[in-house]
Amino acid sequence: MRGEWALTLFLVSYGNHYLRQPAGLDPNADADRVLQFVDKLSFWFSKPEGEPVLLTDNVAGWFTALQARGVTHLSIGVPSAPTDPSLLAFVGSAPLEVCSHTVQGNLYWMYRWVTGGQGRPWRVEYLGQPQAQFSVFDQAHSISKARANLLQALHACHQFARQHSYMQHWAATFDSAQDSLQSPDPHMPYEGIVKPEHFPLAERQLLAAAARAYVFGGMGSWNDNGFDGAAQQEFATITRQLFEAVRMACIVAASATAHT
Repeated sequence: MRGEWALTLFLVSYGNHYLRQPAGLDPNADADRVLQFVDKLSFWFSKPEGEPVLLTDNVAGWFTALQARGVTHLSIGVPSAPTDPSLLAFVGSAPLEVCSHTVQGNLYWMYRWVTGGQGRPWRVEYLGQPQAQFSVFDQAHSISKARANLLQALHACHQFARQHSYMQHWAATFDSAQDSLQSPDPHMPYEGIVKPEHFPLAERQLLAAAARAYVFGGMGSWNDNGFDGAAQQEFATITRQLFEAVRMACIVAASATAHT
């Protein structure tokens, strides 16, 4: 799973638990795994006039600031229009925002990943603003629908991979994702990105499957392939469907942490 998704899922799922019961939690220490390639993380407030103002330079400080503003829970926002998976070659290219919900009014946090870190390659900045760039994901989507969509997309991609000799190694990836949907103890492929105890079993299965099915990126990724004629049209269709299903699965699973 790519860095922007991993960090967003951590902030939302961990943050929802911290906002309800911070006792015994150590956000900065628990964020180490997801920030292992990040040299500097900072959170800023936008101003109607003038430059943004630095709020904090760590996860715990951000959660504390959210509490002080009366934030009740966090959710993930994405564009309403479908995303072209071929545009996801670079870290930070996935369109995502975090919404912090309050009775008085929401703040929407957009990220920016830039290179230039010392020792670790990335610097990540979140900018909080009162207007959303994307529509907050419809929370009415059920886990059963997200599960069914992901299973259908995985099956289609598995079948396509088996039909093309140099794509057959991808079949094992999709098998692993499908197995996670049935596992009584599903494991994330990257331990430490989220805390399993923050998710009920069905949401853990969904998130683990989605993480394994996130095959999008740059050179060598699933979406870095191309075909001729009808095969290319089929490939483009199933790849887009897979990305949308993975995205829905991640958001539905993360949203559950606002209520568990």
